[in-house]
Amino acid sequence: MRIDQLIRPLEAYLNSRSAILMVLEDRALSVSELIDILRANPSVVFQRRRNPAHWQPLELEQLALEFKLSTDGIVGLRVATERINSLPPFIQTQLLKESLLHRGPFRVRCHDYNYWKYAELEQMAGTLRRWQNSRKLDTLLADRRYTAALVLQLN
Repeated sequence: MRIDQLIRPLEAYLNSRSAILMVLEDRALSVSELIDILRANPSVVFQRRRNPAHWQPLELEQLALEFKLSTDGIVGLRVATERINSLPPFIQTQLLKESLLHRGPFRVRCHDYNYWKYAELEQMAGTLRRWQNSRKLDTLLADRRYTAALVLQLN
């Protein structure tokens, strides 16, 4: 798997998220309108307004549908999660470590992508961009192949 196959859906989600939140800000919907759209209680709406980092992917998808925006970027988060989860364990471990994400929360997010936090996704996207710029994924794969070849030679 190429690194851009990991970055592209993740960045699509982050860009969609920003676009949806900008439209939300422009529309200046009332709390009651947001409650109707999200089918949420008032405290959730107030919390999201106070801290936009708390918007969950499914809520953003509902807003996108309400605003007649594409939900492809939100779907990108599911794709990114599946692709990251399908990485070889040694690469996945390195990615989680450099993204400051523990395996337990990652497993939860693999089962339900709605639990992803914005800061985690930003951190992971940053790690993947650094890997792309430094060609780290190629290095990790080459090191792993070298190690496997060395083990075979020793046996």
